[in-house]
Amino acid sequence: MEPLAAGAVAALIARYAEHLAAGPPDPDLTERLGGLWDAVAARFQGDPVAEGALLRLRDQPENTNRRCAVEDHVQELADGDPEFGAALAGLLERAGRPASTYRPRIPAARPSIENG
Repeated sequence: MEPLAAGAVAALIARYAEHLAAGPPDPDLTERLGGLWDAVAARFQGDPVAEGALLRLRDQPENTNRRCAVEDHVQELADGDPEFGAALAGLLERAGRPASTYRPRIPAARPSIENG
């Protein structure tokens, strides 16, 4: 799976967690993103580090570090299991976010000590 696709998976999972935390679930969004969440959660099962990363993302979906941790686990598993990667690509298409068109959102640069 391309790294950008793993980023799309993590971003959409975070969006789904935000959606669930926001209140009454929207049936359309739940249908489109719930399968992606379920597929990742099922694949992470039995790996306490990956499961923990997913639970932390669920609790803090706006946290970029949490999203990156899940992205890393998704990428690693998809690289080792092409069927899983293909299933995720199909779920991305179903979610309306083709893996081939995903572009990560790059946060604005923060001033550092060196560049003021």
